[in-house]
Amino acid sequence: DYYSHAGALFRLMDAGQKALLINNIAGAMEGVSSDVVQRQLQHFLKADPAYGEGIAKALGVTIN
Repeated sequence: DYYSHAGALFRLMDAGQKALLINNIAGAMEGVSSDVVQRQLQHFLKADPAYGEGIAKALGVTIN
């Protein structure tokens, strides 16, 4: 499975580490087309809902 390890690692992080990760990913995704952003958010959500929602919020997008 492609998601359980990523989710487990995310849940091990403290709040500061999570924020840094989310902001780094969101920064790298700026300028990416909305269809690619939506597809990628689905992967983050499968790893952990808070992970996907955090990135969506940082990007200022709504998850479809």
